[in-house]
Amino acid sequence: MVERKIIEKVEFTRKAGAVKRFHTMTTLIEDRVSIHTYNVMNLVIALSPNGPSIELLKSALYHDVTECLIGDIPTNIKQDNPALDVAFKKIEEGIEKEHGFQFELTDEEKLILKIADILEGLWYSIEEVERGNFELKTAVEVYLRKLHTLYEIGGMETAIQRHLIKRYNERIN
Repeated sequence: MVERKIIEKVEFTRKAGAVKRFHTMTTLIEDRVSIHTYNVMNLVIALSPNGPSIELLKSALYHDVTECLIGDIPTNIKQDNPALDVAFKKIEEGIEKEHGFQFELTDEEKLILKIADILEGLWYSIEEVERGNFELKTAVEVYLRKLHTLYEIGGMETAIQRHLIKRYNERIN
């Protein structure tokens, strides 16, 4: 029985990794949850001053696992419909609980994960714009606003964030 549960969990996560991100936009290079997760984990490591805890690494690894059941809900839909965003968060929490993907994080770790997630989306979007896909300029703007909001509520401005903003401004604007 334990082996079957392990197999089911691994199958669940493999399915999640195949979910296409930015599916409502035209992209030149396809982004998948598995690629995004790898990059988020690298950013979590880079942003953790004393190295990330095992709980933070697990949380980063599984932070989008629920998308195999509900898909990648576009950020603008969640922003424009706060009630829908709350409803999806409840659904995600239920899925995470049911499948054992809830982890205890400190407030600082939650912030690091959130920043890493946003920075990774920003990085991908900037790369798409650099390739000539100007449709993702709107995604760049959304991610920059999210980072600014986090910074205003006590977040940390990172060297990575400054690098990406400089890179975008020098190459695009």
